[in-house]
Amino acid sequence: MTVGDGTTELVGREDVVESIADSLRSGVSGAAVFGEVGMGKSALVDVLVRRFESEMLVFHLRASAALGSIPYGALSQFVHGLEESELSSPLIVLRRLKSRFQKLQETDGRPVLLIVDDAHELDESSSHILEQLLMAGTVRLLVLGRDHASNEGVFALSRDGLLACFELSPLSEEDVRTYTEREVGGQVAAGTITMIADWSGGNPYLMRAMVSHGLRTGQLEEVNGVWVATSRTEQIDPFLTNLVKELLQRCSPAEWYLIQTVALLEPVTLSVLAELIDISLVTLLIDCGLLNLADEGTEQVTNRYPLCADVARRGVPVGRSRELREQAQRLVGNSLPETIGLMRWVHWSLDIGEAVDDLDLLNAAGLANISFDPKAALRFASAVVSPERKAEAQMQSAYAHMCTDEIDAALEEVEEALASAADGETLDSAALVAAAIALHTGRAGAAVASVADAWESARARLAPADQGSTLTGTILRLYSEHLAGRHTRTLGTLEDLVSAGLGTSREQMLARILLAEALDAVGRTDDGVDIALHAGALLRSDPTLAAFYPSALFRCVLTVLRAGRHDDAIRFIDKCSLTAPPRYIYYGGEAPALRGIALIRGGHVSEGLSYLTGGIAALRKSDAALMLPYAVGHAAFAMMLLGDRAGSRRLAADFEALQNPGPESEHMIARGYIAAALEGLNSPDNPALLTLAERARAGGMAAAERKLLELLTLLGGSSHLDRMAELAEGLQGETGRALHFIAKALLEGSPDVMVEAAGRADAAGLPLLGAECLARAAHAYAEQGLSRMERATLQQLKRHPAGLPKARTDLRKVAAVSLTSREREIVRLVLEGLTNHAIAESLTVSTRTVEGHLYRIYMKLGITRRDELSQDHLES
Repeated sequence: MTVGDGTTELVGREDVVESIADSLRSGVSGAAVFGEVGMGKSALVDVLVRRFESEMLVFHLRASAALGSIPYGALSQFVHGLEESELSSPLIVLRRLKSRFQKLQETDGRPVLLIVDDAHELDESSSHILEQLLMAGTVRLLVLGRDHASNEGVFALSRDGLLACFELSPLSEEDVRTYTEREVGGQVAAGTITMIADWSGGNPYLMRAMVSHGLRTGQLEEVNGVWVATSRTEQIDPFLTNLVKELLQRCSPAEWYLIQTVALLEPVTLSVLAELIDISLVTLLIDCGLLNLADEGTEQVTNRYPLCADVARRGVPVGRSRELREQAQRLVGNSLPETIGLMRWVHWSLDIGEAVDDLDLLNAAGLANISFDPKAALRFASAVVSPERKAEAQMQSAYAHMCTDEIDAALEEVEEALASAADGETLDSAALVAAAIALHTGRAGAAVASVADAWESARARLAPADQGSTLTGTILRLYSEHLAGRHTRTLGTLEDLVSAGLGTSREQMLARILLAEALDAVGRTDDGVDIALHAGALLRSDPTLAAFYPSALFRCVLTVLRAGRHDDAIRFIDKCSLTAPPRYIYYGGEAPALRGIALIRGGHVSEGLSYLTGGIAALRKSDAALMLPYAVGHAAFAMMLLGDRAGSRRLAADFEALQNPGPESEHMIARGYIAAALEGLNSPDNPALLTLAERARAGGMAAAERKLLELLTLLGGSSHLDRMAELAEGLQGETGRALHFIAKALLEGSPDVMVEAAGRADAAGLPLLGAECLARAAHAYAEQGLSRMERATLQQLKRHPAGLPKARTDLRKVAAVSLTSREREIVRLVLEGLTNHAIAESLTVSTRTVEGHLYRIYMKLGITRRDELSQDHLES
């Protein structure tokens, strides 16, 4: 866990290393470090030895179970040569060792440091001698063990104040990020970091093993400068298996058997384990941190680390696996599949060649798909043998193929499912899967309309009792209109559907997502946000809707963002992340990309771009909601704002190469961001943007037109402001009022009114437009010769809460305010709290001279009071 040249401190352990070092140098006689297996105790010792080898005489002792039965076993290197009669007297042994260490110190001039590894295995006689040596001040001691109660003798010294006590906890997710990014030499996607942290449990040894495994096998892959885990990362090769077994090398065969048993059956109760294995071993492995015991009164046991559990399961021979399963079934009966989870039960059955009921296979395939595990879904669906269940199996296979970007295979499967569905429920599900797949054919609205036609034809051949409701067909028709950008046509029908509350939770959620978009399209942005938030609540409350996370998250968050409610959008993403399946968090790109877009629109451009690039890397691997063009457009624009024109042009080229444009309205906005990124600040009335805005207006896509006109404003354009004011006038809520005021203020050209418009823009969640208003106001003040007001406005822009001006939209660069070295020194002293008189004394000048300097400083900076000075002014 060391990085760089090996002399750097441990990741996540820097504070512990410093504290231990202070303890060893101070009056405290040493330190006791506790931590479970793999927590980095040995690596920590390596760092400390390098640090202290010039200050102390360091001796390394290692206790073990084998040496525990030998008197003074851990001290064998020091008691070697003593007569047997001497070894029988602890007092003589103590005197001999005390004399030996004192002579070493006198000869060398450095104190003696004894490092005792695995101190929980210390034999009693060695422990007693070490206690006495420490209490006499003969040596300093650093002991390392698994837990406080393992050895009362040495570890009791920490309670007496002779040893400082330190506990090594699992690494945080941020520590995992730091280590992983140093190892790969670049940015790592947030979901990949979460996966490594979850699977390793924050155990440094397992974390290193996972990162090494990913780099070696290519399962950690660099995608346009961002490292992401592919969906194959959970495949474990023999090398990683051996690394995990090395961590557990001190486990006896019986303990390893227990770990495998728990891995197959977890969560398993203590009472069941007691029938299968020596229960004392369970207590032992819980104590050393390899097993967990639930504290909810259920007495359920699980493996501490998911990676260890997975390796253990894979290593169970088929014969023993079958035997253990039969034993467990005798003990718990038919509840075993429910206890361990249907997916793991079906995997286990197929692994050992057991027959599985088709209904169980289909349910497991459905669970796999909503858990974002397409490989498992394909395995389960392909095992279905009944002709009557074929359409359901094909539907599950089609969705799994879509998730792995095997679109041709997905189309083939879903078309057969639509043609052979024997009931309305299967037909409806197949139609929704077909609609999702249709988006990937590049025809968007027309393709979904074709699916609606196929649904109607298939429904007509079913018996009336099997047809079900017409809601799915209606939703498909409405969705096709939205994909073509015709949101306003659907409003009345959608309001009726939602108010009636008919259909399944799936149909209700989809209707609300569409209604939120339609409301936003007609300017009822706040109403649209309320409906979108309700749709999100439905998504989070019903686990069967999990497969809709990519598209539902994308559609709902866009509605919230269009209202300028960036904080609400981030809270929405966070709530969904709490309930989303883990594999979606690991591999899905929508959540980090949307967070990045929310931050960028909120003015935090640099931070937002970091999230967005991570999300884009994941979306390049899997883009179920076709969000990639939208994300790439925003990223190119953000790079332009930050001055990375090469990166911006590269993403623009990537955008043109994307095969699936996605929904028409979002694609038009994305193309607008690309046009803005390519032209930058050099084309205020950007022809490409103006053309896109006209197309959006002709197509009735008011929300897209509004966003394109905002982009023109950010680039300094003016010819569109009358139309922007007109659009904003019909827009609900604070965003509409702010946009209208901004348009009118920029048309009027009064710098005072533009400064007011900046405040309104910030309050409405439009900080980039607020910065643009300040920039134009500063320019107008300059043209009117009001230099002091110009400087004041430029300084306000520089301190803008959106994190500008690095990501600015100014017509020209912020004028650099040049303070002399003496003026900077006075500003620094003011910031330190000195009065004018105290500053004068410090600089050996008169108070009047200081006052004169301050007057000129205020004039340059455009301020009037000393409390307006800040550290930013020293960095100008």
